Amino acid sequence: MTCHVPVACVLVLLLLGNPAPVRAQDTHQTRPSDSVIHVSVDRVNVGITVTGSHGNLVKGLRREDFRIFDNGVEQPITGFLSIDEPSQLVFLIESSTADYLLAKLGGSLFIGANALLRSVSPADRVAIIIYSDRPELVFDFSPDKVAAQLALQELNAQLVSSNVGSNTMNLASSIAATLDWLGSVPGKKTIVLLSTGVDT
Repeated sequence: MTCHVPVACVLVLLLLGNPAPVRAQDTHQTRPSDSVIHVSVDRVNVGITVTGSHGNLVKGLRREDFRIFDNGVEQPITGFLSIDEPSQLVFLIESSTADYLLAKLGGSLFIGANALLRSVSPADRVAIIIYSDRPELVFDFSPDKVAAQLALQELNAQLVSSNVGSNTMNLASSIAATLDWLGSVPGKKTIVLLSTGVDT
């Protein structure tokens, strides 16, 4: 694959060309009696991220800026979709006895989330969910990072002033419930999990 551009952004290129056989084989030597699977495909999705010399993403590239080769043969690019649209990020944060102890020592998963929040693109929308026995939405999707930071600071202050965090950590079910909730949210979605990894 050759991209004749010095820099780039995240793109999805849809290829539609001559169907090419794809052979799936075991990495070990096959016996003559083994079956070989042949599959023909009409479309191949190719995701490309091209960055500049400083690692920055460059926007505004067009289909004409790219050439795709398969075994040295140039293939037509029949679809081109830039995915520069804002993302939806969910901060899923554990609220537990362990985090209570961290908060008392001047740390906290909420402080870690606040540090990550500063690196989020201004156009991206964020939501905050805390969980122990179940997930609880405390800040719905918004591009307002200042409001999100205030929500994180308030959560951390509540944790410090409480006597103890929760001992029940339903990590897997909280992730599953968050995924179900995100099913109705359009666009790109990412869960940022801040957790000890304990699942009771």
